[in-house]
Order: sequence, then C-alpha cells, then structure tokens
Amino acid sequence: MKFLSEILELRQVETGWLMKCVYNSAMIRYVFWGAPGLVAVATFGTCMLIGIPLESGKIFSALATFRILQEPIYNLPDTISMIVQTKVSLDRIASFTSLDDLKNDVLEKLPIGSSDTAVEIVDGNFSNQ
Repeated sequence: MKFLSEILELRQVETGWLMKCVYNSAMIRYVFWGAPGLVAVATFGTCMLIGIPLESGKIFSALATFRILQEPIYNLPDTISMIVQTKVSLDRIASFTSLDDLKNDVLEKLPIGSSDTAVEIVDGNFSNQ
C-alpha cells in the first residue's frame, strides 16, 4: 500500500504538470492564431494615426504579405514544442548512454526449470528518493 500511495501521489503531480502544459499550449495557440489579425489591425491603425494614406494597392499588398506570414506564425508553437521535446529526449539518451556498463558477475542466469524461484535478489540496494 505504501508504494501504491506513492505512485498515486506522483501521478497527481504528473497530472498537475500535464494540465499546466495543456493550458499553456492552448493559450500560446490562441495568441499565435490571433496574431496575424492583430498585426493587420495595428498596422493599419498606426498608418491612420500618423497620417499615411491607405490606398487599395497598399492594403492588398500588406494583407497578402500578412497572409504569407500566417503559416509560419501558426507553426511556430508546434516547432518550439518539438524542439523542446527533442532536447529533453536527447538529454535522456545522453544520460543513459553515459551510464557505466553492467558488470558481468552481477547476474547469474540459470537454465529454465532448474529452480522453483522466479526472482531472487541477494544483497540488493534499494532507495526511496
């Protein structure tokens, strides 16, 4: 029961972190999906405030440019997330590959059926961190 309670506690911590991750991802996506429209409004609003005449050619050219830039802006959160996940995975792989090799005399393999014992641990070291 002690291990079960610790596992459930760790699972609740993990669930909390996953909820934060999902909420942050949703907020970031909302901001990035709304960014092109906000940029267009801010650009044309600034032009009106400083007195630059808005002609149809300038407006259509600006809107076409904003449209071209929309796709990279939409993909930016996913790209950042993938880069972070790749770095975490590479760090895990690097830490695993830098571990010392298992000594040959640590394990003793017996032929199948030679013993009724499935698993036996002699002088094992365990810790609860």
